[in-house]
Amino acid sequence: MADHLVFGLRLRTATPLPGIPEVASTGDADVEIALGERPAWADAPRTHQYSSEAELGDVPAVVVWSLPSAAALALDYAEGIRFHVTTDGRQVWSDWDAPLTVADAMTFLIGPVLGYALRRRGLLALHASCARFGDVAVAFVGPGGAGKSTLVTACAQAGHAIITDDILVVREIDGRWWTTPAPDQVRLWEDSERMLFGGTALPALTPNWPKRGLGAAAAGLPVETGAVPLGVILLLESREADDAPRVESVAGGEALLAMVVHSYANYLLDADERAAELRAVGRLAARVPVRRLVPHADSGHLPETVRRIAHIVTSLMGTF
Repeated sequence: MADHLVFGLRLRTATPLPGIPEVASTGDADVEIALGERPAWADAPRTHQYSSEAELGDVPAVVVWSLPSAAALALDYAEGIRFHVTTDGRQVWSDWDAPLTVADAMTFLIGPVLGYALRRRGLLALHASCARFGDVAVAFVGPGGAGKSTLVTACAQAGHAIITDDILVVREIDGRWWTTPAPDQVRLWEDSERMLFGGTALPALTPNWPKRGLGAAAAGLPVETGAVPLGVILLLESREADDAPRVESVAGGEALLAMVVHSYANYLLDADERAAELRAVGRLAARVPVRRLVPHADSGHLPETVRRIAHIVTSLMGTF
């Protein structure tokens, strides 16, 4: 058996998870994972729960089914990867179609599937990347394609340690919100890799997906390994060619709505969990400054964008 710590959860698997460091096996696991397997009850009666609006080809990117007799969910991804997850988020099975591999399954496991396990524990997870600026963390919140991974890598190139890419898990402790470091891997498209590093030498995450995997520490970039208080939340907007990059104020209601929209795995929450999420996001927005970041359409302005972020952090330090 192999244990891994991811977002503060102890994951236990029969074989090591590719790309995730192992830790000593002690105590009970938070999540038990079986890769390349289906549970005995996988064919139990199921009811449709959710289909994503986003599509791959002409089918939903993900379809979620409820299996009441097994107290579980089934998640069918259009790529040909399937997950079965108990509704308490403590057991996960995954199988897939050829020619897909365990590396393909990992892109969803360390993502929406683990995001669901986190949400079932009452933790708030945002679709965000995050870097450390001085004594605080700055979160970049936005949808897929907004440039979160590119921006957090540019921050690291300027000396600001990467905390997480894609999923930001925050914990409320004594009225303050703290970030949780993620596995050291940033997912970049080839054009972003070329822009940031001047070439395309990074390994593909899988043979079947065009994104590249950056191990920041191995590349000599700073990586944060401890909890850091969340200081600023920046909502990433569409890139513009004029008067950018710039940082703008955000009305309280708009900030609240944006974080609810960009909370992770929210389509898997029940009504009570959604209500709890709304209360948590309200406390977060009341405690942490939220601003809108409009990047420049020309990637050559990335260093200026990082400097602008550092400036806004400095100007807001008195509010922490």
